[in-house]
Amino acid sequence: TTKIRGVNLGSQFIVEPWMAAQEWIDMGCYGAKAEFQCIKDNYGGDVAAASVVWQEHWRTWITHSDIKTMARYGLNTIRIPVGWWMREDLVQSGEYFPKGGFAYLKKICNWAAEAGFYIIIDLHAVPGTQDADQPFTGNYSDTAYFYQSDYQSERAYDFLGWITAYIHTSNAFRNVGALEIINEPKYNTIDGDTKWMVEHYYGSAITVIRSVEAVLGVAPSARLHITLMDDLWGSGSDDPTSSLSAEQKEFLLFDDHNYEPVSSDNQTEILKYACADERTTTLEPGNTKIVGEWSMNLNGAWEPEQNYSSFYQQWFAAQQEKYEETNGWVYWTWKTNQLDLTNW
Repeated sequence: TTKIRGVNLGSQFIVEPWMAAQEWIDMGCYGAKAEFQCIKDNYGGDVAAASVVWQEHWRTWITHSDIKTMARYGLNTIRIPVGWWMREDLVQSGEYFPKGGFAYLKKICNWAAEAGFYIIIDLHAVPGTQDADQPFTGNYSDTAYFYQSDYQSERAYDFLGWITAYIHTSNAFRNVGALEIINEPKYNTIDGDTKWMVEHYYGSAITVIRSVEAVLGVAPSARLHITLMDDLWGSGSDDPTSSLSAEQKEFLLFDDHNYEPVSSDNQTEILKYACADERTTTLEPGNTKIVGEWSMNLNGAWEPEQNYSSFYQQWFAAQQEKYEETNGWVYWTWKTNQLDLTNW
């Protein structure tokens, strides 16, 4: 079988200022921590005015030319992070998110399908936010309000059911094969919040998706691979499937995010670490997971990257070889607009 070899479309639908600093400034968001804060504070809550600017960002950050270049490089997969507010009727008064993103998601998915890509849609930001002080949630909140909230989780289920229906009925989404139900919940944390996620949210989200597929008459082999963070993420349980039924465990895919925690400034040690970094586990063998985010960031060591190209080629190859012991990998990320972030 063909290994997944792909890239994330980071900052396309959820702008992360650290990796798109000039873009963020150009969008009128200087000083804002995340999209919610920019529209609320920098735009004075004027969602319509902000949406015009965001639509220009969506139009230009990832283009048809980008998709063609990815294909030319031999990549076969894209993972698209999206926020729950893309379903605009879920957004309530006092919540500040741009409008119009869904049309651009359809456009990108259609381009990718034409180029033969496998597509993963990732609910990168859930209602109420799943981790505090994180721009990838779209709302830089000091508290994660998603957990143990019927109101917020119902909105997540509504989003997942809605996007599932579109995936199976709209030709633009014909190559979407996986749907991730939450990105990066609280890392390496087993507490009341994350236990609730494992014991309640996971099963309920899966049921919503499978129920929509049943109503639509989707063939078993054409069902979405519902994607969860893997056991190594350590959120809520050592086994993220511990509260799922046998039926709910079918057609799952596990997502491993591995930003190599290398403290050594010795190139040989860095390469040895990568070669020994096992990502498969007894619980989740290689054919059940992908490494859905990784990079070549070394926290300032061995930069500028262009001066150490041979080392970086070896390090990329070492990680790639290890990650292909799983179903494959999706690099973070396709595009940044800062020269000092070339190893992302």
